[in-house]
Amino acid sequence: MSCNDYKHICPNYRLFHNGKICEACKGNKFYNAALKNCCKHSVGVSVVSAVESYAHHFTGVIKNNISAFLFESKFMLEKTKEFWGDKYKYEFVGKPFDVKQFAPSVQNKNYVLYAGRLSDEKGVDVLIKAMQYNHDIPLVIAGSGPEEEKLKQLVSSLQLKNISFKGIINADEIKQLMSYCSFVVIPSVWYDNFPYVLAEAYAHSKPVIGSNMGGIPEYIIEGETGMVYNAYNEKELAEKINKFFANKNLIMNMGKNARQFSEDKLNARLFYERLLSVYNSIVKPQTLS
Repeated sequence: MSCNDYKHICPNYRLFHNGKICEACKGNKFYNAALKNCCKHSVGVSVVSAVESYAHHFTGVIKNNISAFLFESKFMLEKTKEFWGDKYKYEFVGKPFDVKQFAPSVQNKNYVLYAGRLSDEKGVDVLIKAMQYNHDIPLVIAGSGPEEEKLKQLVSSLQLKNISFKGIINADEIKQLMSYCSFVVIPSVWYDNFPYVLAEAYAHSKPVIGSNMGGIPEYIIEGETGMVYNAYNEKELAEKINKFFANKNLIMNMGKNARQFSEDKLNARLFYERLLSVYNSIVKPQTLS
């Protein structure tokens, strides 16, 4: 079973509620989902999600019928162990990614890029606050979501003129923005598993500044393919953005490293080798009589 979110241990899939990390359901205390109204801000959905989690727990429909649980990040693997213990088979397999569909780019039109959903767990508010210390550095925000209007109001309240919102854009437009940006920021404040935008950025030869949440630090080699900062720390993020933006040679060199990382570590061949290894460890060879 491939675990791409936290549904197997968290009724709301995110281990995140009301703007902060939440592990209240650890120890099979799924009633907290209903008490906290944490699933889509709906009492009904939260109750149903809690009941579903209890059903999975008491029937063992997942734990007792799955031979191995597969993970894109080692962080999610270890977090699952915290909830379930060591009695199950956990395997890190990474994520298949076709880097060849993206062209590396050394072009730099001097802007920072955020590309993704505008929701509370993505930490875009932290990124916007960081930009108040970098008035002369343009930030492009591509994407939409439930926090869009709140984020635009934050930009207005801080009187920031260096931030533009692109809204919903298609895949080709994302590629174009990636090709021309200086670097990409992933400011997640939840246990982000493996953000696809990181792989896209690397494939375009763009380094990444990412928060220290979830699986993000696993995929950033500090000082080689990007930088990691402490989530919620807007001043630290601002300092790293300023350091990056002021050094085009650093951006270019890290971008080359990022592209090489994506070719070496994020390719489909490596993923399938790991997957085949897991399969062979589970399936017993059949003997002919």
